[in-house]
Order: sequence, then C-alpha cells, then structure tokens
Amino acid sequence: MFVNQQNPVLPNLPIGVLKSLWRGTEIVTNRPALLLIPVLLDLMLWLGPHVGVASLIDPIVQFLSQNQGVAALSAEETQAALASLASIAKHLNLLAVMAFFPLFPPSVMATRLPLLTPWGQALLIQIHSPLAYMALILLLVLVGMMLGSAFWSLVARALSTPRGARFDAREWLRVARNVIVLALGAGLAALIVGVPILFGVGLVGVSSAVFGQILLVLMGGLVLWVLTFFVFSLHGVVLNSESIMRAMGKSAEVVRWSYPSTLSLVLLSVLVLTATNAVWALPEESSWVGVVGVLGNAYTSTALVAASLIYYQDRRRWVEELRRYLEARARKPQPVVERNGEAKNG
Repeated sequence: MFVNQQNPVLPNLPIGVLKSLWRGTEIVTNRPALLLIPVLLDLMLWLGPHVGVASLIDPIVQFLSQNQGVAALSAEETQAALASLASIAKHLNLLAVMAFFPLFPPSVMATRLPLLTPWGQALLIQIHSPLAYMALILLLVLVGMMLGSAFWSLVARALSTPRGARFDAREWLRVARNVIVLALGAGLAALIVGVPILFGVGLVGVSSAVFGQILLVLMGGLVLWVLTFFVFSLHGVVLNSESIMRAMGKSAEVVRWSYPSTLSLVLLSVLVLTATNAVWALPEESSWVGVVGVLGNAYTSTALVAASLIYYQDRRRWVEELRRYLEARARKPQPVVERNGEAKNG
C-alpha cells in the first residue's frame, strides 16, 4: 500500500483467525497434491515395516523386575512402571521419529503406533546394537526435517502460485538448511534454559513439594509465553526466504502487535488437532477404513499449516503498513496557530 506523506491513510485491517482458517481449507481443497507427503508418511508408518526397540527396553524391564528396591518406588508404582515400559517396547516404532516435530510433517500414525495392518501383523525389525539405534535415530530425524521442509515449502508456494504448488529443489534445500539450524538452536536453548529451571524447581521441591509445583507451573507458563513470540519463525523462512534470525525477529514483531489474535490462532489450532485426531484414530488398525483417518488427518493438518501461513503473511503486511503510516504521521507538518486565530502550516 502506498502511503502519502502529506495525507497518510490507515492500512487495511488484517484478516481474522476464522477467515485465515477458511482460506487455509480453500487452499488445500483446490490443491489436493499438498496431502501427498503426510499421506505417504502415515501409510509407511502403518503398512510398512516397523523398527522395534524391545532389545533396548527388555533389559531395563528385567533389571527393574529383579531389583524393585533400587528405584525407591512402591510395589504398585514399580508394577505400573514395568507395565508402561513393556507397552512402549511392544508398540514403539522407531520410524515415527520422522514425525517427532510438530507438523513435520503431520502424522496420525506416529501417535497411534499401530501393531496390525489390514493383512495381519506388521513386519517387525529388531536392532540389537545401541550405536546402530543412535545412528538410525539421527538419520530419521534428518529425514523427517527434509520431508517437513518439502511439505512446508509446497504449502507456502501454493499461496502464491495460482496453478498449484510446484516443487523447487533449491528452495527445499534452503528451507531444510534453516530448519536444521533452527532445530539445533532450539535444542541448545532448551538445554541452556531448561536445565537451570529444572535444577531450581528440584531445589525448591526438596523443601516444599507444593512450592516446587507452583514454581514449575509459573516457569512453564513463562517459557510458553516467550515461545509464542517465535511461533512464526519458520513462516518467515518459507514465505520470504529469510535467515533464521531475521525470521525470528519478524515473528516477535508480528506477535507483539497482535498477541491476543495470535494466541487465539494457536489455541484453536491445538484444539482442532486434538479433536480431529481423536476422530481419525477411531478406525481399527486392521481395517482399511483407517485410510479415511490418514486422509482426514492430512487434510486437517495441512489446512492448519496453510491457515497459519496466510495469517502471518497478512499480519506482517498490516504491521509494516501501519509502521509506515505512523512514520508518515510523525513527519507530517503540523499546523501552527497564530495570535489572530488563523492556522498556518509550519
């Protein structure tokens, strides 16, 4: 929008949360190819071979069952812990690490961790080397980031290309590089911030469990409040080809000018994901009806991603235009009132 320095005009108001969600569903409805990556990932986690972790967890279960007094737990707590570990060893599919990060890419099977397929028990692969497990986890995390980067890049391009999203290898690699840097930075920040918080909460909890829990809630709320300002960091990378630091700065600026609306978008997205995932998980693991859940999850999650991109894009436009408007107002000459009551521009 052009701002006349002599007569600045207020920028158009940004679109709201509900309109962003509606436009996000329109984008996905008109471009069903955007569902390809999350659908293929879910089908692989469901119908493909599973990589189990029983060889790592079974020794822990056996040790706890034979030395129940070591963990300083009651008999009931020990039995509950053993049952939980046994369930993890039975259901956990290490390939689900590819969908570990939120919406990277969206997956319903990563949370369901099915054991059965429509043609029977899933093929289970066991690895017995801890080093092989560590190497595989690192590889799967990298693959998940690459898939997520391709997914977000395609959705972002769908917002600007009228005939649908086209894959751009250079754009994908650029986004993937920034995603990896962002993930490493987030992990490092979590260690720097999280360890002192947990240490302080532990010290307070030794003297008073109640005050320890209160401090944990307060510090957790403070961390979530700060993280909200950087919720659009990835959006600046995929939409405007920006560096991580600039994208984080722009995210904080957009959220600062529209915090209540942004918080509403985040909470509504979490609510929609939670409610719809409960529906998509209803079909039996051994039924082909599960394909409906796979498609539904892909559609819902992709629409939410598109809506968040649309919301951020328009809010950023509004913030930048509003800043230019305020700067123009500040530079506009103010009328000077003379003694005879007549106004004259200074």
